Amino acid sequence: MEQYAELKSIPEIQEIAAYLRNMKFKRKVFGGCDPESVLNHMYQVTAQYETIIASLLSQRGNARQVSELQARLAQAERDNAMVRWYEESVRASLWR
Repeated sequence: MEQYAELKSIPEIQEIAAYLRNMKFKRKVFGGCDPESVLNHMYQVTAQYETIIASLLSQRGNARQVSELQARLAQAERDNAMVRWYEESVRASLWR
């Protein structure tokens, strides 16, 4: 269960867990739960999980974009340093 420890830190997961602990099904007159009530709860939990998944995928995509932008920035800084070095060497050769 340690593999799920990270999930427990997500507030939305805690909300779903609380919902599951506290949900009540409508009872049928002659035993059992009302199937419509069970389905409604299942749909609600599914919608909550879909929202969490979409959010996590978005965050992962944003992290990937940030990482790509950081790599491009680092490359641009290296290119800029090279251009400055070349510019300084050209200026130095012109003043000789």
